[in-house]
Amino acid sequence: MYFYYKTNSAMYRVLDVKNYIFSDMSHEKCMKLEYAYQLFKGYEASDEGIKQYGKDFRAWCREMKFTKNLSIDYKKFHSHLGAVKCVFVQYCKGKYEHHEKIKKIENKYFQDCYNAGLQFCEPGVFNSYGYDFSGFYPSLLIDDNFLIPTKKGKEKYLKKLKKRSKLKYGIYRVKITSDNKNFKKIFSFSPKHTYTHISLKHAMKYKKKFDVNIELIVDDKPNAYTYRTKDLVKASEIFGEWYNRLIQLKKLYPNNKIVKHLMSSLWGTLTQYNMIYKSYDELEDEGYDWGYTKECDYIVQDKYMSAHSNDEENYKLLDSNNPFKYNIRLLPFLLSYARNKIAEVALKDIDNVIRIHTDNVTFKIDPKLDIPNLLREDKTSGMIEWKHVNEYNHICPKCDEQLKYKEIKTHIEECC
Repeated sequence: MYFYYKTNSAMYRVLDVKNYIFSDMSHEKCMKLEYAYQLFKGYEASDEGIKQYGKDFRAWCREMKFTKNLSIDYKKFHSHLGAVKCVFVQYCKGKYEHHEKIKKIENKYFQDCYNAGLQFCEPGVFNSYGYDFSGFYPSLLIDDNFLIPTKKGKEKYLKKLKKRSKLKYGIYRVKITSDNKNFKKIFSFSPKHTYTHISLKHAMKYKKKFDVNIELIVDDKPNAYTYRTKDLVKASEIFGEWYNRLIQLKKLYPNNKIVKHLMSSLWGTLTQYNMIYKSYDELEDEGYDWGYTKECDYIVQDKYMSAHSNDEENYKLLDSNNPFKYNIRLLPFLLSYARNKIAEVALKDIDNVIRIHTDNVTFKIDPKLDIPNLLREDKTSGMIEWKHVNEYNHICPKCDEQLKYKEIKTHIEECC
């Protein structure tokens, strides 16, 4: 068994547990190790940090392995990624394999949407009240109102948009604009003017309140990609058992970071792309249709030199005809659904919102919210200087010194 962390773009620090030897390895060599587990966030990237992580990791594994009716032998998996995949397959087998393959045209619509969490930040110093969802994405996967398609859709040429209540499940090419500062807090604009029906309905809902303009793009190209209602299923039908088993483990062992990892990492794992890795000579000799444009069968994502030879060019390429490892249509629909959920929290007191980041909303005045799984968060509460959505410092109430969250509690206790 091995534990490792990244030291720079090309090198990793590795602990061989069996022989208790530390060594430095290249990315290529480290990725070939079996039963190798990367250091979790929250641990110091050092030899001492990795030793503490290894100790905790083994304790977490023991907890999970010897839990009656919920046993998971985590150490039998080759990596964290392998564990996430295998536990998913174990509990969801037979519920997703029949879904039609996602192909190039459908994936293009996916990619043209805005595919990230909701983000906003008002720079400045504020007494802050942060709220954070517990198990945000996993809980959405078993939300009965969240539907996903099981089959491909069809491109459409629309002359006008239907009313919000009649809008079909799908993706639309529309221009959405608003100068209202509060609407910009709760809506993420797509640079390619492409939105899921979930995001479009959200804009329609607040059209009058925030003076939103919505214009269907009508040109010589299809302006919608829609799905049949009969091809939609509740995501909970796929993920229900997976969620129920893991949430029981989480309740039993709230400090077990492996359980948290299995839950929080699944949606990202299921939206992974199908990549191949080939040298220039292999691509040419084996007759691949490859290049940098979307028309190619294999699209270059990255170019790098081989670790064995600085003269050999290697390529990371996307299989555009079979872009996803799993044909579960979560992207971009789950992200749209998540943004709307967070927006509804922000709208509880939109004028006093300081920051929004994925599953967190921070206010200037405590709205004292009572929403399931939404908890007050120390990390984003207190006197804070907000510089950017990802950059902020806590301010010591005794000496006004600015410190990161991990440092502020100890500093306050020691500050004279």
